[in-house]
Amino acid sequence: MSSKLSNLPAATSLADNDLFLVGKSPFGAGDSQKMTIANIRASLFTGTSSTIQADIIAAIREGSVVVSSPYVADGFSPALYFRSTTDNPTLPKAAIFSETTGGGSYLFLGTSSAYVSGITSLVSISPDSLISSGGMSLFGSRSFVAASNNAYLYHTTALGLVMYGNGTTDDITIASSNGANIMSVATGTTTARFYGAVNIGGTFARRGQSGVLSVMQMEGIDFDSSSLSLVVNESSNATTAPSILFGRTRGATVGSNTVVQDGDRLGIILFGGSDGTNNIASSMIQTVVEGTPATGDVGGRLEFLTTQAGVPGPVIRMSINNVGTSTFSGQVVTSASTTVRASLNVPHGTAPTSPVNGDMWTTTAGVFIRINGITKTFTLI
Repeated sequence: MSSKLSNLPAATSLADNDLFLVGKSPFGAGDSQKMTIANIRASLFTGTSSTIQADIIAAIREGSVVVSSPYVADGFSPALYFRSTTDNPTLPKAAIFSETTGGGSYLFLGTSSAYVSGITSLVSISPDSLISSGGMSLFGSRSFVAASNNAYLYHTTALGLVMYGNGTTDDITIASSNGANIMSVATGTTTARFYGAVNIGGTFARRGQSGVLSVMQMEGIDFDSSSLSLVVNESSNATTAPSILFGRTRGATVGSNTVVQDGDRLGIILFGGSDGTNNIASSMIQTVVEGTPATGDVGGRLEFLTTQAGVPGPVIRMSINNVGTSTFSGQVVTSASTTVRASLNVPHGTAPTSPVNGDMWTTTAGVFIRINGITKTFTLI
């Protein structure tokens, strides 16, 4: 310290970097133990400053303000306190202090929201630079920056809270407390990838028909909260339409493409209702592989199933095979004919070359039916 100070005690000598504070005691000139100092003006003259950050990190430099105390495992250092001379003057309004542990040192920043209680809130910085606090307010276009400006967390009036990332595999990853990924967005895409179940409006305890616990669930209390709507806007292609796509392979891992086999189910739409305890399958539509698949060729049939009251389990009532033949397992009933239309229409055609028993067709010559190997003709009168 190099300074001209007046009124120093005669025996006082100052060394470099010493700071000598002079004030008046409200308790009397001789009461040095209770001295308070007000309106102090002091100038600190430091030694040579360092232009290398490593020098500051690795050593105590000249001009530093040092708070020293003996090392105590998991102990806290003396604090740099801030207080007021009124309104609970004996309690701190803010503080800076540290804790030294076997895993490194922590820095604490304390503030007070109740002056009668002293420090009420703490922000800590861990040895690995993790910041812990009760909350964080973000201001500006990019208020929190990490990973050498490759990641941002910021807020805008229009967009709200925005996360921006730039990883080599994923731009954004959300993980659970055990470190497992919950959701991620692949680098350079807008495609979100979920690693677990997704639930909208319900609970994951809800199991569907046949005891299936679906990874995608939606549950509500009315049409609006329980409906899925698909809409496409396309002016140049008449064949474009909203689609629900079902697929099946014989592979054992995600992304595999092993060929399916004759009889494999390819997709199910299942309808069910509650019996008071569980949702029970009532009817369903499914498609099944029919025939041996080949490259670019997977034949299939469509099946419609219903459940008879008192007899559990959906049963196939109608199927359409891979060549378009429809088979009904129950009675076929048409509506009554009217003056507008008949109940059944069999358009005129030509006689089949090899009819089988039960075949029926019409031509301009009449109505024909194959019975017991013989074609019977119903001629018009």
